[in-house]
Amino acid sequence: MSNITPPPELVQQWEEDWHHSKVKHIELEPYIAAQAAQWGADQELDACCEEMKSIPSPLGIPFGEMASNALRDARRPATKPPETIEVDGFTYRLIK
Repeated sequence: MSNITPPPELVQQWEEDWHHSKVKHIELEPYIAAQAAQWGADQELDACCEEMKSIPSPLGIPFGEMASNALRDARRPATKPPETIEVDGFTYRLIK
C-alpha cells in the first residue's frame, strides 16, 4: 500500500487559501483535513482510472478506457447549473 500524503507545499497553499477565503466558520484544521481527504480521494481515483485503462481491449473495443471514463463520471459528476434563481423573494426559472 502506498502512502497518499499531500506535499507540504500543497498544505501550505490550502492554509493560505483558508486565510484569504470566506470559510471562517470552519476552523483551519478541519478545513485542511477536508482538503487533504479530497486530494487523497482524487489521487486514488486517478490511479484506479489509469489501472482500468490498461485492461486489454477485446475485438478493438476500448473497454478499459470506457470503464475508466464511466468510473470518473460516476465518482466526480459535473455540477449542473441551477435551474432556478431567487431574487428578492421571487423564484425565476432559467431559460436554456
